[in-house]
Amino acid sequence: MTLRFLSGATALLTAWTVLAAELPPIRADEAVERPRVQSTGDFLVIEAPGENNAIDTPRGTTASRLSVSGRVYRWTPSDDTSRVTGGAALFDAVQSPDESFLLLGERVGAADGPNSSRLIGFNLFNKKLASGITLPERKLGSLRFLPSGTTLLAVEKAQPQLARPDRLLLIDLAAGKTVAESEALDRPVAAAETNGKKCWFTLEGANQFHSLGLREFGASPKTAQTLVKGGKLLLSPDGSTLAIYGSGQLEIYDVGAELPRLLRAMPLPEGFTPDWGLALSEKLDELLLVESGRNAWLVSGKSLRPLAEKSGQAGCYDFSDRRLLLTLAADETIGLYQLPAATAPSMMVSPRRLKPFNRNDNFRLFNRSGKEPQAILVDHRGNVSILEIRPRRWKKTPVYQIP
Repeated sequence: MTLRFLSGATALLTAWTVLAAELPPIRADEAVERPRVQSTGDFLVIEAPGENNAIDTPRGTTASRLSVSGRVYRWTPSDDTSRVTGGAALFDAVQSPDESFLLLGERVGAADGPNSSRLIGFNLFNKKLASGITLPERKLGSLRFLPSGTTLLAVEKAQPQLARPDRLLLIDLAAGKTVAESEALDRPVAAAETNGKKCWFTLEGANQFHSLGLREFGASPKTAQTLVKGGKLLLSPDGSTLAIYGSGQLEIYDVGAELPRLLRAMPLPEGFTPDWGLALSEKLDELLLVESGRNAWLVSGKSLRPLAEKSGQAGCYDFSDRRLLLTLAADETIGLYQLPAATAPSMMVSPRRLKPFNRNDNFRLFNRSGKEPQAILVDHRGNVSILEIRPRRWKKTPVYQIP
């Protein structure tokens, strides 16, 4: 029996050897290679033991916790090839809740992908480029700070060539890495907001909004129905009220309890499809809705009134003196509106015409509280400036200028 087994095994081995000899060899260039993210832009880190990027920064602020000392940073952003006039490949910019730190989101890689993302951090107390994080093979969308100021809620966009699905991420900015992922989503995320305990999000083309507890981030989200398809979201400053808005419809929900409760719903003007908004009160009794390049409307309770035509894509609001700054399409100006009575801007200023002069477009605006009214401006090339809002002529002070 042993001899028969050995004889059979020998015959099988001989047959396999003959078959293998007849098979064509596998060429190395036929192997499927994982697509690589093209290196675009430049983020240079120079070791400098004596460099203090947290100097003149109050302890306990987001800027003091996220500024990385012992290094000098130099940043040249990736090009936005979709614009004829060029610019930086920025996908978002956010300011920390305590207004001490500014974060710019930059796409790395070719316009058609695959992509990574870079997060560039500025200390707004000492005007230093103070940190930089690269998230390899993560194509991010919108960003939102958690109230803690050191963690970020981010939308990740699908990259099938890298087997990356649409999902939400939690990013620890101090550690410089992703610390939690939601489950894979079957559609791209249209909008997301968080109050530090929960997050809410909508999906493109769906009449629903979803919620997730941040401690159960990988669990299946809870779902509620809405009349707004693929709606944008706006969370109240106190984190208890959520607005869902889109083409023709606005809905306001109380999200302070376990289940959302509809507070009010109202139709929006025909043809008006707002793509961003600002809270003008603690619980969204008043808000601003804007369709970039078109109209801006003020919402107060259940009443609507037009505020501007051909609005831009950025604005900010100072709750202390009810000062609204809104970018306008004409010459990239910024209009100052004194609410609640304003029907037209009391002043219009073009940052292009303030020294140092440029021809750049406005990308984001953020309020900066203090004794004198100020705002933070990010332009489409990645330059960051402080605007001093004066009765006659505003002043523009660079925080960072792209080389």
